[in-house]
Amino acid sequence: MTAKLRITAAFAAAAVAVLIPATARADDVRDRADALMNMHAGDFVNAPHDAPFEWSNDGCSGPTEQIFHNACVQHDFGYRNYGAHYALKLSVTRGTKEWIDARFHEEMDRACVDTYPAGEAVASCMDNATLAWTAVHIFGGQHFF
Repeated sequence: MTAKLRITAAFAAAAVAVLIPATARADDVRDRADALMNMHAGDFVNAPHDAPFEWSNDGCSGPTEQIFHNACVQHDFGYRNYGAHYALKLSVTRGTKEWIDARFHEEMDRACVDTYPAGEAVASCMDNATLAWTAVHIFGGQHFF
Protein backbone atom coordinates (compact mmCIF):
# COMPACT_ATOMS: atom_id res chain seq x y z
CA MET A 1 0.00 0.00 0.00
CA THR A 2 1.41 3.38 -0.95
CA ALA A 3 1.79 6.18 1.54
CA LYS A 4 -0.93 8.19 -0.22
CA LEU A 5 -3.34 5.24 -0.12
CA ARG A 6 -2.58 4.63 3.58
CA ILE A 7 -3.28 8.29 4.38
CA THR A 8 -6.54 8.21 2.38
CA ALA A 9 -7.64 4.98 4.12
CA ALA A 10 -6.75 6.38 7.53
CA PHE A 11 -8.64 9.60 6.78
CA ALA A 12 -11.71 7.66 5.62
CA ALA A 13 -11.67 5.51 8.77
CA ALA A 14 -11.35 8.59 10.96
CA ALA A 15 -14.22 10.29 9.12
CA VAL A 16 -16.48 7.28 9.67
CA ALA A 17 -15.50 7.14 13.34
CA VAL A 18 -16.44 10.80 13.73
CA LEU A 19 -19.76 10.51 11.87
CA ILE A 20 -21.12 7.52 13.76
CA PRO A 21 -20.63 9.01 17.22
CA ALA A 22 -22.20 12.29 16.04
CA THR A 23 -25.35 10.43 15.01
CA ALA A 24 -25.31 8.47 18.24
CA ARG A 25 -24.88 11.72 20.19
CA ALA A 26 -27.87 13.28 18.40
CA ASP A 27 -30.01 10.27 19.28
CA ASP A 28 -28.75 10.42 22.87
CA VAL A 29 -29.66 14.12 23.15
CA ARG A 30 -33.17 13.42 21.85
CA ASP A 31 -33.56 10.47 24.24
CA ARG A 32 -32.42 12.63 27.18
CA ALA A 33 -34.81 15.44 26.19
CA ASP A 34 -37.69 12.96 25.89
CA ALA A 35 -36.88 11.56 29.35
CA LEU A 36 -36.87 15.06 30.83
CA MET A 37 -40.18 15.92 29.17
CA ASN A 38 -41.75 12.70 30.47
CA MET A 39 -40.80 13.43 34.10
CA HIS A 40 -43.29 14.77 36.57
CA ALA A 41 -42.84 18.55 36.46
CA GLY A 42 -41.73 18.66 40.11
CA ASP A 43 -38.94 16.21 39.37
CA PHE A 44 -38.10 18.00 36.13
CA VAL A 45 -37.33 21.33 37.82
CA ASN A 46 -34.85 19.55 40.11
CA ALA A 47 -33.09 17.68 37.28
CA PRO A 48 -29.50 18.69 36.49
CA HIS A 49 -29.42 21.57 34.01
CA ASP A 50 -26.75 20.15 31.74
CA ALA A 51 -25.65 20.91 28.21
CA PRO A 52 -26.57 20.98 25.42
CA PHE A 53 -30.08 21.94 26.48
CA GLU A 54 -31.56 25.42 26.62
CA TRP A 55 -32.81 25.85 30.19
CA SER A 56 -34.00 29.46 30.11
CA ASN A 57 -37.66 30.02 30.88
CA ASP A 58 -40.13 32.75 31.62
CA GLY A 59 -42.20 30.68 34.00
CA CYS A 60 -45.88 31.17 33.37
CA SER A 61 -46.40 34.01 30.91
CA GLY A 62 -50.09 34.56 31.46
CA PRO A 63 -52.41 34.76 34.43
CA THR A 64 -52.13 31.25 35.81
CA GLU A 65 -52.12 29.72 39.24
CA GLN A 66 -48.74 29.71 41.00
CA ILE A 67 -48.99 25.94 41.39
CA PHE A 68 -48.53 25.65 37.61
CA HIS A 69 -45.02 27.12 37.73
CA ASN A 70 -43.18 23.78 37.41
CA ALA A 71 -45.39 22.73 34.49
CA CYS A 72 -44.70 26.08 32.79
CA VAL A 73 -40.93 25.67 33.21
CA GLN A 74 -41.10 22.17 31.71
CA HIS A 75 -43.26 23.45 28.84
CA ASP A 76 -40.71 26.21 28.14
CA PHE A 77 -37.97 23.55 28.03
CA GLY A 78 -39.99 21.66 25.44
CA TYR A 79 -40.52 24.65 23.17
CA ARG A 80 -36.91 25.81 23.53
CA ASN A 81 -35.34 22.45 22.76
CA TYR A 82 -37.72 20.85 20.26
CA GLY A 83 -38.92 24.02 18.55
CA ALA A 84 -37.45 26.23 15.83
CA HIS A 85 -36.26 29.28 17.80
CA TYR A 86 -33.24 27.82 19.59
CA ALA A 87 -30.18 25.76 18.65
CA LEU A 88 -31.24 22.11 19.03
CA LYS A 89 -34.49 22.04 17.01
CA LEU A 90 -35.01 18.42 18.10
CA SER A 91 -38.39 17.97 16.40
CA VAL A 92 -40.10 20.97 14.85
CA THR A 93 -43.36 19.21 14.00
CA ARG A 94 -47.04 19.79 14.79
CA GLY A 95 -47.12 16.41 16.53
CA THR A 96 -44.25 17.35 18.83
CA LYS A 97 -45.85 20.68 19.74
CA GLU A 98 -49.11 18.88 20.54
CA TRP A 99 -47.23 16.36 22.71
CA ILE A 100 -45.44 19.16 24.63
CA ASP A 101 -48.74 21.01 25.11
CA ALA A 102 -50.45 17.78 26.26
CA ARG A 103 -47.65 17.18 28.80
CA PHE A 104 -48.21 20.74 30.02
CA HIS A 105 -51.92 20.06 30.58
CA GLU A 106 -51.20 16.74 32.28
CA GLU A 107 -48.70 18.32 34.68
CA MET A 108 -51.03 21.22 35.52
CA ASP A 109 -53.83 18.73 36.27
CA ARG A 110 -51.41 16.75 38.45
CA ALA A 111 -50.57 19.95 40.36
CA CYS A 112 -54.27 20.59 40.94
CA VAL A 113 -54.90 17.09 42.27
CA ASP A 114 -51.78 17.19 44.45
CA THR A 115 -52.62 20.64 45.87
CA TYR A 116 -56.36 20.67 46.44
CA PRO A 117 -58.75 18.26 48.08
CA ALA A 118 -61.36 16.73 45.84
CA GLY A 119 -64.32 18.91 45.05
CA GLU A 120 -64.89 22.40 43.83
CA ALA A 121 -61.33 23.68 44.40
CA VAL A 122 -59.70 20.96 42.32
CA ALA A 123 -62.34 21.33 39.60
CA SER A 124 -61.76 25.09 39.43
CA CYS A 125 -58.01 24.55 39.29
CA MET A 126 -58.40 22.04 36.47
CA ASP A 127 -60.61 24.52 34.59
CA ASN A 128 -57.77 27.03 34.87
CA ALA A 129 -55.35 24.37 33.60
CA THR A 130 -57.56 23.82 30.58
CA LEU A 131 -57.64 27.57 29.91
CA ALA A 132 -53.83 27.76 30.06
CA TRP A 133 -53.53 24.72 27.79
CA THR A 134 -56.02 26.23 25.34
CA ALA A 135 -53.95 29.42 25.15
CA VAL A 136 -50.70 27.58 24.32
CA HIS A 137 -52.50 25.21 22.00
CA ILE A 138 -53.99 28.07 19.98
CA PHE A 139 -51.36 30.79 20.28
CA GLY A 140 -48.13 28.88 21.09
CA GLY A 141 -47.26 28.10 17.50
CA GLN A 142 -45.46 31.41 17.03
CA HIS A 143 -43.11 30.44 19.87
CA PHE A 144 -42.57 26.87 18.63
CA PHE A 145 -42.41 27.03 14.82
